[in-house]
Amino acid sequence: MRTRYRRMLRAFGPLRWGAVVFLLVVIIASALAPLLAQDPLAQDYVNAGLPVGSPSHLLGTDGFGRDTLSRLLYGAGVELIIASGATAVAVTFGTTLGLLGGYFGGVVETLTMRLVIDVLLALPPVVLALLIVTIYGPGVVTLIVTMGVLFSPVFARTAYGQTLSVRRTEYVEAARAFGAGAPRILFGTVLPNISAPLVVQASVVIAASILLESGLSYLGLGVVPPAPSLGSMVADGQRFMATQPQLILIPSLFIVLVTLSFSLLGDTLRDWLDPRGKAARDV
Repeated sequence: MRTRYRRMLRAFGPLRWGAVVFLLVVIIASALAPLLAQDPLAQDYVNAGLPVGSPSHLLGTDGFGRDTLSRLLYGAGVELIIASGATAVAVTFGTTLGLLGGYFGGVVETLTMRLVIDVLLALPPVVLALLIVTIYGPGVVTLIVTMGVLFSPVFARTAYGQTLSVRRTEYVEAARAFGAGAPRILFGTVLPNISAPLVVQASVVIAASILLESGLSYLGLGVVPPAPSLGSMVADGQRFMATQPQLILIPSLFIVLVTLSFSLLGDTLRDWLDPRGKAARDV
């Protein structure tokens, strides 16, 4: 336990601790947005275009008089829900295919890793996302399912490679000798021993999901207006770039900070959970 604790302290540097604290603040603030923020849809044309630092609107208001801070908190909550949901779908779908293909091989490997994963990898993800959202219409559920399928190859290939390396190990052979069935071996023995790289990938995929959803919302194919989202805030602020640059700078900077923080979290988890990999990189 002490060794694991010391390893965690070595993995977390000042910048990475700052990223973790920032993410915690964002998650808590977005979860408590109904208590902390104003109505993000309330329009007040009398107070439209207020600058940053206004008494009742700390980050100002947009062209419709809507509070920027409130829209930022609600938009962050929507982004985190979509990114987390998409990552959960990708982890479940991709890891299952990777486990099956790596453990059984043969026909199962061809069906899972070749006919499904390789086909998904051959398709441009952004173009495919645009196509699916255009056909089925924008919305939270559509975005979660679409991005979950698009990011599933990352977990499938990771799980596949890790399963190949552990399927002949002693503990797997022991479980098989004691009569454990394939589902129990896969999800009770193999999966816990290959979970570390999957956890690292999950944090990176959350960051990529936020970027992709923000891009789709910027194009009007993400969260349905007037619901706030970070991408739509950037699109709305673009119209006032010359007179009110804060309307585009604030959500853009926020997106950068959130995605960078998740990326730093992924690096931290990698160094913490895989110290041998860190030692190899430092050589």
